[in-house]
Amino acid sequence: MTFRTLAAIAALVLTSTAAVAEECTPESIQAQQGELIAAIEDLAARDPERAQQLVLDFQAKVNEAAASEDEEAVCKAFDELMAVATG
Repeated sequence: MTFRTLAAIAALVLTSTAAVAEECTPESIQAQQGELIAAIEDLAARDPERAQQLVLDFQAKVNEAAASEDEEAVCKAFDELMAVATG
């Protein structure tokens, strides 16, 4: 599964939950997607295995959050991935 798909899943989870935190909205996730995708692609060029593992970890966290309708967990997973990918 590509990162773009995972980012779309994260946005979908956020839009399907009842209450979305003000600082983490589907719009804020979408606004950061380009930067995150570029960071993941850059990381994948340097260390494909690490990039793949980060995306798989993100996917697992998003799936777990979706199952429990926990939009805060989706935001946290996105923020963690952003920090690691851009750091």
